[in-house]
Amino acid sequence: MFRRLLAVLKKNRKVQALAAVLAVMAVANLLFYSVLGAPAALERSGLESSLEEADARLASADKGREDYEKFMAGLRDLERFKEKLPARAGYTALLTDVYKMAKNDGMKFPSYGASVSGVDKAGGVEHVTFSLPVSGSYEDVRRFIYDVETSDLFLDIDGLGLNNSGEDSIDLSIGISTYVR
Repeated sequence: MFRRLLAVLKKNRKVQALAAVLAVMAVANLLFYSVLGAPAALERSGLESSLEEADARLASADKGREDYEKFMAGLRDLERFKEKLPARAGYTALLTDVYKMAKNDGMKFPSYGASVSGVDKAGGVEHVTFSLPVSGSYEDVRRFIYDVETSDLFLDIDGLGLNNSGEDSIDLSIGISTYVR
């Protein structure tokens, strides 16, 4: 088929002229679009890189916004936590509640009183520790320790000192800490 086309092309001058015109038009067309297309391709490349940079900035901004929202949620949670803590002025009421808890659990007080061993202030919240000497049966001690650990008063047992004084009685020195605002 290609040979046949060449044979027609060699014999017919009109076909030769038409082929020459088509070839010139094809070359002109290629040149025209390459001249116009090259800047458009460069512009497209520049726009694509600008779009990638904008996407990266947007992702970074979204991450920053998420971090900010998490931080603000943490601050709100901290404020709600602080509101649940007893006020500094209510510290004596807190001690009274602990003594009532011990009394309800059958504990006896060889010496009534608590000694505050430290107050550390940080962010408007104070960490208060105290020691409480009590005595009672094994079941009473166990129930009291459970009540302290599960209390709504936000108490933490820092240390225990047990001494069996005989006759079904255990002397307990319990170190308790809590937080007040």
